[in-house]
Amino acid sequence: PFFLLPRYTSPGFKLTQVHAQGLPGGLAVISMTYAAPDGRHYVVSQRKIGDDGYTEGIAYDYEDGVMQNVKVGQADGVLIKVSGAYVTLRWDHNGVAYKVSGSLSPQEALKVGESITLRS
Repeated sequence: PFFLLPRYTSPGFKLTQVHAQGLPGGLAVISMTYAAPDGRHYVVSQRKIGDDGYTEGIAYDYEDGVMQNVKVGQADGVLIKVSGAYVTLRWDHNGVAYKVSGSLSPQEALKVGESITLRS
């Protein structure tokens, strides 16, 4: 099994929803939504990378976003900060594609991501 819960949850957020979707070839996507009382939220998703090596890309408006290469544990990742306090962190590790996206600071997104990667 590839599904891992983050060991770190950003302060003030609680896990509110888990969604699993089966994909062709025995693959699946697991998404976990964390919400804060003030309406902010973030989603942690995990997708097993298929034998074909396919993973998802990230599209963003380069006029409103800033992309930087980061390390998530030992894995190479991409962090995109969009104006308005929204971030997306994306990386692959041990055959799984991970993404953390939502109303988090870049530092908080990295803490959440590292708490997953360090377990696998």
